[in-house]
Amino acid sequence: MAVGAAKVSDKLAGFGGDEYRDWTDIDYNLNTNSAFALLLQQMGYWSWPYFALVCLVMGFAFRAMESLGRTVFLLPCGAILYGSAEVWRLDLFQQGAFIIWFAIGVGLPGTLLFLRRVRAILNRAPRSLSGFSH
Repeated sequence: MAVGAAKVSDKLAGFGGDEYRDWTDIDYNLNTNSAFALLLQQMGYWSWPYFALVCLVMGFAFRAMESLGRTVFLLPCGAILYGSAEVWRLDLFQQGAFIIWFAIGVGLPGTLLFLRRVRAILNRAPRSLSGFSH
């Protein structure tokens, strides 16, 4: 639908819903949703910097997780890959399922590393305070 709506994008900015379908001559059943057309209606021309920023941030997040070299850090990479692959059709980055999977994927390994560090610090702490007198 983005192809059909592209020539009338100046008329779509600022409208909500599926009004872009009124401006296209392509049959409704031959098309799928278009995240570009829907966000153009919702956000206006700010949707383009939004897409660029989200894709840039998700690319950096993917690379950061992948570069850590441990399998546990690849957990959010699946969500990032799927969200990025479907960005032409759906804006999954604003959906609750993506946010939950991303938060769990980043939070779980982060929590595990934090707990491991705390345990290591506690293991190095002195075992008794017998050197002190009462």
